Amino acid sequence: MDGALVAAVGALGSHVASRLTTAGRAGVVTDAIFDAWTPGRAYPHTHGGVRLLSETASARLATPIEVKPEEREGRGSGYDPRTASANYPAPWPGGAWRLADIVETQLQVSLGVLEHAAAHREHWLRTALEANRRAAERREPFAFVAPAGQRDASAVARLVEVLRLGEVAVHRATAPFEAGGRAYAAGALVVRMQQPASGFAKTVLERQRYPDLREHEGGPPKRPYDVTAHTLPLLLGVEVDAVGPAFEASLEPVEDRGVPRGGWRARAPTRPRPLER
Repeated sequence: MDGALVAAVGALGSHVASRLTTAGRAGVVTDAIFDAWTPGRAYPHTHGGVRLLSETASARLATPIEVKPEEREGRGSGYDPRTASANYPAPWPGGAWRLADIVETQLQVSLGVLEHAAAHREHWLRTALEANRRAAERREPFAFVAPAGQRDASAVARLVEVLRLGEVAVHRATAPFEAGGRAYAAGALVVRMQQPASGFAKTVLERQRYPDLREHEGGPPKRPYDVTAHTLPLLLGVEVDAVGPAFEASLEPVEDRGVPRGGWRARAPTRPRPLER
């Protein structure tokens, strides 16, 4: 993720939190609970934009709930609901929580985002432009290559479909070529990193390794929120190589989204092998 986008989403979140707190809305926390690890949640971050998640505590549908001060419990991720901190400056004291509180809070969040975007329009456009320019200059790796002749054409097509939906330019080799010390036949698929959506392509194609995050130094691993990886080649059973050095190849753009002629074709099911006694 581009550093300018990290700074921009932090600025936007801080503005919204400040607006809410100034308006007297207590219990506003930023930079806690959720992450942007998965490419689905972080899709804007790999396309020159930012994503802001706002979530408000629920009532019992439209029935108010009453929370005693001692009943306030956090989710153990980034803040203590009973103690003021830099990202939680005005703790909610407890009491009644109504549907009207939810609606008013989310309304103010939406207005805060629009307010910031309107007041800093040129900054947001410049940030997106420069982030996409830097993405198009990516050189490491130089490209990802899916060799031709893989065993499941539908899986390859599904991978291409995901990339094309994510605004990634995919090319097909029209002649054999060599890259990264390996020979590839004509028909190999090439995803070059020199494009604005290279961050998205890199995220879903590379072998992701979830970081070793700990609850505290020497403590147990911090539990991931919900997903540890989105490595599509492993998920789909498609061979994809990350090629570091630059290379030359005769390429043509893949204009469709990868759906094979005649539609999807599932592989014939294999008979289960009998258990040996």
